[in-house]
Amino acid sequence: MLRGLSRCTRAMQVSRSNFRSSLPSVYEAINEADLIAFDTELTGLYTSTCRPDNLDSVPMRYWKLLKGSDPFIITQFGICTFKWCADSSRYEAKPFNFFTFPYPIRGVNRDSFFLCQSSSIDFLCHNNFDFNKAFKDGVSYLREEDQKAFEGHLKARSQAAAKKNECPPVDVPDTEKEFMDGIVKKILHFQNDTSDVMLDLPPCNGFQRKLIYQLKGQFPDLHLQGEASEKGERYIRCVRLLGDPGAAAEEASKVKHADALENAAGVSLVFRAILKSGKLLVGHNMMLDVIHCLRQFQCKLPEEFSQFQEVVVRNMPRLIDNKLLAQQDMFKGTLEKTHLGLVYAAAANSDKFDQPAIGLADNIEQTEQAHDAAYDAYMTGFSFIRFLHKMNGSSGAGPVDLSSSFVTKMMHKINMMHSLDIQYADLNGPNEVPRRPNILYAGFPFEWRYADLTGFFTKNGVECPTHISWIDDVSAYVVFPDGVSGDTVVEKLADVAPAAGVELRAADSFVQTCESEIRMETSGDSTLDDDTEEATPKKRKASTVGDMEPDGKRHR
Repeated sequence: MLRGLSRCTRAMQVSRSNFRSSLPSVYEAINEADLIAFDTELTGLYTSTCRPDNLDSVPMRYWKLLKGSDPFIITQFGICTFKWCADSSRYEAKPFNFFTFPYPIRGVNRDSFFLCQSSSIDFLCHNNFDFNKAFKDGVSYLREEDQKAFEGHLKARSQAAAKKNECPPVDVPDTEKEFMDGIVKKILHFQNDTSDVMLDLPPCNGFQRKLIYQLKGQFPDLHLQGEASEKGERYIRCVRLLGDPGAAAEEASKVKHADALENAAGVSLVFRAILKSGKLLVGHNMMLDVIHCLRQFQCKLPEEFSQFQEVVVRNMPRLIDNKLLAQQDMFKGTLEKTHLGLVYAAAANSDKFDQPAIGLADNIEQTEQAHDAAYDAYMTGFSFIRFLHKMNGSSGAGPVDLSSSFVTKMMHKINMMHSLDIQYADLNGPNEVPRRPNILYAGFPFEWRYADLTGFFTKNGVECPTHISWIDDVSAYVVFPDGVSGDTVVEKLADVAPAAGVELRAADSFVQTCESEIRMETSGDSTLDDDTEEATPKKRKASTVGDMEPDGKRHR
């Protein structure tokens, strides 16, 4: 958290208890928005066998993130819509924060397993994340194919129930007569007291529910339907029918199925509404966000990057990465780094970025949650609007041009986190791997530090490396100045390197070997069994994908 920068804003907190009542407001905000920013909070980043590497090709980086992130889930999905209001000459922001959880659902055989990464959970704990709300009251979600399967399940249940009604009635045994007498009294009281439209009967077993359903003939003006409580207890609800009993019963059944589908599909309905809207979607360093959102809320993802490109472009036709905007040369004098918090601080506090005006909608409830996905989405959209206004060369306090040449040029380009020489993954076309003749892989003794490694080269007549990118305690990528051939360095040090305990290889060759080994290691292996670090010395140098923040979450 940045000193002097409050991480509190107003957002609508959406959980299972208020999801359906919140939907109209969410849909309205989506439909009227000019752009929508999004973000996620996760139970983890990736498993130890699929760590990103500084020399990953774009397809390999995607494959690693796809495989390595598969055991983790979204615990919060945050969006923030931004609409230009001409009357007030400002953008109106509406943040929504959805707690999510994959509840077991009959009909799609879902009883999910997922992993938690200690650093990610520690980060969420330090930011007062409400795990009880996520796990107990989180909103469900279904991919499209699972939603269709669930719709088929509901239809089959209706048909089965209709057949049961055609079966001959069962006599009430003596052991159940007292129970059924009590049920009849409750229904008669409900029937005579017209102040309520429905009555929930006490939880009961399957045979008792069958006996209750047989009462339909006695109460033709009531509709009986099965329900389940949050604790999983099954009971029957009596619904008062208005008008023609047959038509009203059919309508009540349709409403129940629609409600069940809405509750099961949950956040996926919101995500699909966003995709269907065609609005500009903005994330910040968003490769993992895109992978998780599509995989959990929309569809299974392919292993091949070329097919992933097609999936993203088809589902998200207008997608842009705010981090790439912040990395433009125009802003290098303003931003030392492009972490989301620093980018937002510059956009919110600097005199250079005071236009256009952006404010929160008045009807969004106040929350003191110190960190949530909706807040990150708000920061992303806020800074994107301010920086794009400057990038487009706009003047005055009017709206930004969301169809400018810069936006078109950066569409579907996603930042490549901690890559030595690839700035972004281009989802619109080929992603060539740069030639790296001046980069070597170096293995060396555990005791060596930066000075030992660079000194080894200079003492043996090799030009001093310009950059060391650590892989672990005993290996690193060594980058030499342009014009220095790595093959020449290997040949020159062929005799002295083994004596010093140093292994030198062309970086490209090393990366290809590692990629093959990783693919073999993860093929057919359950990532849920990967609960330990590999047997290497304790890391004390920078990770190959960059330093972790003290709170355990990677810089975005």
